[in-house]
Amino acid sequence: MKRFLSLALAAAMALALIPAAHAASGVTTGSGVASGSKLVYVDMTGRTGDVVTGAAGLHTDTAASSMVTGSVAAINGGFFNSYYSGAGNVFPSNCAEVYGALVRDGQVLHAGDANNVIGFTYDGKVAIDRVTIQTTAVISGKGTATVWGVNKLYNDSTGIMLMTDDLKLSYTVPTSSKVFTIKDDKVVSVNGGGTYTTPAGCKVLIYNSGAVANVSQWNSLPAVGDTIRLAYNYTGTRTADQSLWDNMKTIVTGGRMLVQNKQNVTGSSSYNSQYDSDPKQSNTSSSLRSFAAVMGDGRLLLGTASGTFPQIANDLIGLGAVHAISLDGGASSMLYADGSGFLTPAGRELAVVLTIVPQDPNETPYENPESGGTGSNAIDPGVADPHTPSSWAAADVEKARSLGLIPSWLTYGYKGPITRAEFAATVLQLFPACLGKSADTVRHEMGIYGDAFASYKFTDYDNYNVQLAAALGIVTGYEDGTFRPNNSITREQAAIMIQRAVKLLGTVTPTKNPTFTDAAKVSSWAAEGVQFVTSCGIMNGSNNAFNPQGTYTREQTYITMLNVYNAIQGS
Repeated sequence: MKRFLSLALAAAMALALIPAAHAASGVTTGSGVASGSKLVYVDMTGRTGDVVTGAAGLHTDTAASSMVTGSVAAINGGFFNSYYSGAGNVFPSNCAEVYGALVRDGQVLHAGDANNVIGFTYDGKVAIDRVTIQTTAVISGKGTATVWGVNKLYNDSTGIMLMTDDLKLSYTVPTSSKVFTIKDDKVVSVNGGGTYTTPAGCKVLIYNSGAVANVSQWNSLPAVGDTIRLAYNYTGTRTADQSLWDNMKTIVTGGRMLVQNKQNVTGSSSYNSQYDSDPKQSNTSSSLRSFAAVMGDGRLLLGTASGTFPQIANDLIGLGAVHAISLDGGASSMLYADGSGFLTPAGRELAVVLTIVPQDPNETPYENPESGGTGSNAIDPGVADPHTPSSWAAADVEKARSLGLIPSWLTYGYKGPITRAEFAATVLQLFPACLGKSADTVRHEMGIYGDAFASYKFTDYDNYNVQLAAALGIVTGYEDGTFRPNNSITREQAAIMIQRAVKLLGTVTPTKNPTFTDAAKVSSWAAEGVQFVTSCGIMNGSNNAFNPQGTYTREQTYITMLNVYNAIQGS
């Protein structure tokens, strides 16, 4: 049942449970946005953001009064399922399931993929953007595995999921899956499917049956004793802000993007197409809204107001907002300030609250395994398959990296095969490098947004990069509607994807007419692509053979992207 509290009762509870106090230094209240607005301005000096979930763990809800302790300000987070029945302790079908991505202490707490988010660095800087969130399991000596989602289950046979002890509820895994329990970065047990609760201090990595089959052919299935470390990468749309996303402590997914670079973007499909089909989230719907903004003077603004999204965005711009994002609204709207109590009491229990808290001077930022260093997640020297390119590839890989041709979350495992999903994401890096604008911008210029963009989905994989590549015509998937993201890409698949991408990037003139002894083995649908990339010098064969069904490594992919870039620039 929907968890409503009357606003009068909520206000009474807030006053009863939050003692009166002097406002914290640098925290002020105000108004000036749409109707009945309540605003809190926060000087972030010495402060940062934190994520608070329900008292019983992730995907549970609780009274807001117990979620703001120790904060100088707080606001409700993003959307969650508030319509569960009874105790709401069955995951994922009947609980307060959080819908958007969350990051706490530099590690993904929930989900992944691309989201409109607000993020806080360890030193208190605030960023708001559409960000792609990627979790990767780095398995010593066995390469990497792209994690589809964290504390989120996928039924597709090729799915790979990570469950953490932040989720206290039990979950059921298909009997054909493999379940790897990780403690202190070591695999301590391998089991089949069943009903599990993640043990305290552990993480559980789940490979569904198709993923097991895929990695087994490369002898890359984890085993007891293997070291598994997790890499978390956050990539925004603005290159100038990437250093902030590389240092993120906290990320909370919001809703409709309101303001970017002082411009009202409520109507932008690049940020908001997923909300256009929901009447409650449309730009013409007027309701109680929660929002957050980065102001021109560097302060953080948290607020609630009744109005339409465009109206709220315009008012925020008038107040000096540079970037702004909406959060969950309606009965979930909540705003708290130290010394003032609940300016907007929540009308229901909440699953996520964003709190502003003092920085911890002793906190060590999470260190991804690919970055080396001396932390608990640094790569051990001398392990098999070190995450450095081969000597013959190193210079070109570095050049590709410097040109922005390599996704930040794929800068390791160079010698291992690249998956179809990873290759699609890498191809998209060509657009800003070659055209000076993102693949998303090109999609918008092609008139692909709203329901048209939403239609480019595969039955087995819901990923923004793959959806974007499909909308641009770069990938098409299989006849059964699947994409099979974790399959290693074949050379002929890579060739046809590159040919399709080049058609959007510019003109490349063939300079060769190579022939291969295994030309008859090239699939008919890939023949044109293979002919194109080899005649343009983008891909080459070996020993007079192309090996169309052979796999492609990451370092080979990055050199290929460099070849595409050079060909476009030279045309």
